Amino acid sequence: MRNKKSKEDFIKRLIARNLFWSYAVNNTEIIPDEVLIEQVLTFGEPADIILLKKYYRSSEIKHVWQQRLLPDLRYKNANVWLAKTFFNIKKANEYIEKYTIKENRYDHLRLLASQN
Repeated sequence: MRNKKSKEDFIKRLIARNLFWSYAVNNTEIIPDEVLIEQVLTFGEPADIILLKKYYRSSEIKHVWQQRLLPDLRYKNANVWLAKTFFNIKKANEYIEKYTIKENRYDHLRLLASQN
């Protein structure tokens, strides 16, 4: 973290724009880094994503993207855009397919439901 005050202001702006609509957020300190990164990648503007790089290493951002967004088929178009634009992945569709097949959330939930 480079500048704690600046990051806090960034988070307050995101809260004011309702990026954390599914969380009861009343304190910027309680938002875990993974949640902040995920919400910005999912609902943020390109400028917000660029600002993430000010507060987190690219490897941290990419890790959250791989673990939380790539497996979710609802974000396929956004993932292609993120892969090409922010992560400079040349074969974006192949890269995303690898994570989608391996970590498909829908299939995982379907398997869990069938066990009962």
